[in-house]
Amino acid sequence: MLSLEPLFLSCAEVDHTFDTPSRRRALEILQSDKKQYHLQLFSGVEHGFALRGNMNEPYESRFSENSSSILLADCCRIRQRTES
Repeated sequence: MLSLEPLFLSCAEVDHTFDTPSRRRALEILQSDKKQYHLQLFSGVEHGFALRGNMNEPYESRFSENSSSILLADCCRIRQRTES
């Protein structure tokens, strides 16, 4: 069975779809199950900042690029596992 660990969570501080209580609960579950994960929490940005953020704003632009590059690397890692 393919393992997707470690799970990568790239989160905005202001997020109506994955709010603070939901993030805390997700971490509790991951920790209690002893799963590997990586959490990035970007302060001062809203849900969708990585795709729809203001790229003229240096803070949003930098963290959008950072989040995207890690997600891309993670997808490549998973793809390599499925092809081997």
